[in-house]
Amino acid sequence: MAFGVMVKLDVTGSMGSIPEYLIREKLGTLMESLIAHGINDAQILFGAIGDHYSDRYPLQVGQFESGTDELNKWLSSIYLESGGGGQNRESYSLAWLFAARHTSMDCFEKRGQKGILFTIGDEGNHPVLEADRLKDLMGYSTSEDITDAAILAEAQRTFHVFHIHIEEGSCGHDSNVISYWKKALGERMIICKDKTQVAELIASTVAVIHGIDLDTLQKHSTLKLQLM
Repeated sequence: MAFGVMVKLDVTGSMGSIPEYLIREKLGTLMESLIAHGINDAQILFGAIGDHYSDRYPLQVGQFESGTDELNKWLSSIYLESGGGGQNRESYSLAWLFAARHTSMDCFEKRGQKGILFTIGDEGNHPVLEADRLKDLMGYSTSEDITDAAILAEAQRTFHVFHIHIEEGSCGHDSNVISYWKKALGERMIICKDKTQVAELIASTVAVIHGIDLDTLQKHSTLKLQLM
């Protein structure tokens, strides 16, 4: 019985060449990584986030797929805008908004099984999605300001929400950024010291969520997991 895995990648300038590397070299093999970790029934949705103040395309979304060719099609469609507002903050909460209010998954609606959402980036989050920007970006006829905490709580009703913090990004060692994510997500904020490990890190996390024994998993993994 399939379940959803949503992966949203920060494609702003502070990430440098990392988004292009992940798209070309790592995320395209995520399905194979999941299968190697004992997960055979995932459907993956790839997308991207930017800055809802300054970018033309701060939210990019694909659709859930289970085939490698279909997933690579969506990956290759991601626009690497390389923008951002230069404030050590981006609009990761748009990924939460999309997950909470614009995603339909049989795994949750029919079986009560949550999906798993990963954002990947190196910066903190804007504290508010303003009503006027939501009207422009999402086409809402009416709206109100939404705080990051409020929309995160909404997303967590249907998704296990994680953030992978990339240390190799421009803001990777910013203590304020790290503190923000630790406060927001606790142990579900995962620090990634090596971008080459992103696909395995996602796959290992999904495996732990789905009950694969952690000791057994670590015997076959180059990662030292400290989840849950």
